[in-house]
Amino acid sequence: MNFVHQESKTFYDREYRKDYAPTRDALKHPFFSFLSRVIDEYGLKTKKCLEVGCGRGALQDMVADYTGVDLSEAVRPFLTKPFYACSATSLPFADNSFDVVWTYAVLEHIPDPEIVFREMRRVIVPGGILILHAAWHCPFYAAQGYPVRAYREFNVMGKILKFLAHLHHARLCRAISIVMLRSWILLRECFPEFNIGENDVLKPL
Repeated sequence: MNFVHQESKTFYDREYRKDYAPTRDALKHPFFSFLSRVIDEYGLKTKKCLEVGCGRGALQDMVADYTGVDLSEAVRPFLTKPFYACSATSLPFADNSFDVVWTYAVLEHIPDPEIVFREMRRVIVPGGILILHAAWHCPFYAAQGYPVRAYREFNVMGKILKFLAHLHHARLCRAISIVMLRSWILLRECFPEFNIGENDVLKPL
C-alpha cells in the first residue's frame, strides 16, 4: 500500500470509529431506491454481488450472496457477510468472481480511479453488471474532506474554508439556501420569461 492509500486508510479508520457515514439502515441509504430497482429489474437477488466501498454495510442484506470491501478495517464489526479490508485498486479476488459489482460515492475519493475500473472489470464475469454512482454533485470542500479533517492539516486558507464548510452545514444557512432555491423556482413558474431554454445563448456583457 502506497503512502496516499495508507494516509487514506488511517483517516477512514479514525473517522469510522466516530460517526462517519453512520447509516446502517438500507431504507435510509441514499442509494437504496435506485439499487433496489436495478436488483428487481435484472433479477440480481441471488447473484454473486460485490460492493466496493461498503462502509458500515447498510446494503449487505439487499442480496443473498454479498461480499463487501472497504479500505477501513474499522467497519468490519458492522458486516455480517463476507468482508475484506483492502484497497479498491487491488481487489483480492480471482478474475470473473462476481456477477454484479456496485459502488456508491467512492470513486471521487480515489486518486487513480482508472485502476479501480480495471480491477472491477477484472473480477466481474463477462456480461456481468457494473453499477457506478459517484457523488459528482458533492461540494468540492466535502470531496476534499474539509468538514471532517482536523484544522491542523490545513494552511491558513484551508482553515478558513473548513470554518466556512461548517457554516454551510448550519441549520440557518441551509434554511436560507432552501428559501432562495424555492423562491427562484417560484419566480420561474410565475414569470416564464426568466426561464432559459437549452437553445438560449447567454452573451457576455
